[in-house]
Amino acid sequence: MTEDEKLTKIEIRTEADGEVRVETPWVSHVGPNRYRLDNLPFYAYRLSWDDIVEAEVQESGFPLFVRVVEKSGNRTVRVIVEPPADESEENKAAIEHLITMGCSLEWAHPGYVVVNVPADTDLAAVANRLTATRLNWEYSDPTWEDLFGPR
Repeated sequence: MTEDEKLTKIEIRTEADGEVRVETPWVSHVGPNRYRLDNLPFYAYRLSWDDIVEAEVQESGFPLFVRVVEKSGNRTVRVIVEPPADESEENKAAIEHLITMGCSLEWAHPGYVVVNVPADTDLAAVANRLTATRLNWEYSDPTWEDLFGPR
């Protein structure tokens, strides 16, 4: 691993309902102010694993997300599992079935999972599967609006 490929963190700020959320995903440095996401974003929209992003170093030295420079082809959905997957075999099985479809998962906790849908996995099939399970989920990248227009 070269110096540029070492993992570091960037700061991503998102605002919803007047509240600012900050998350700090792992990234690898790939060029001047350019980073490749090495985590799935838990809160930010229109970002996916392996996207190349621009981030500017702040006075504190911590890079702050500015924009997406290059999309990876991966897509992201988020699932809220109630009761949490560790309390429900049915919910756990529903989430783990996504792995057999080619997806990968990152858990914030047993009740909140972010799903990476690779470019070669059918996003509509994943959405249909999640809808059939009656789990609470959302499109994150692309968003509902990106796919279907305003609600």
